[in-house]
Amino acid sequence: MIPAGRCRRIVGHWCFRHGGAAFDRLVTMLHSISTILDSR
Repeated sequence: MIPAGRCRRIVGHWCFRHGGAAFDRLVTMLHSISTILDSR
């Protein structure tokens, strides 16, 4: 069986590759938000 985390990463990678610019922008935005929260 494939671990859930790895499966999610594969699915996320597929979405990242094929989901288009909107999904890419959303991920970038979430990443920058989490980075800002972490740096506090």
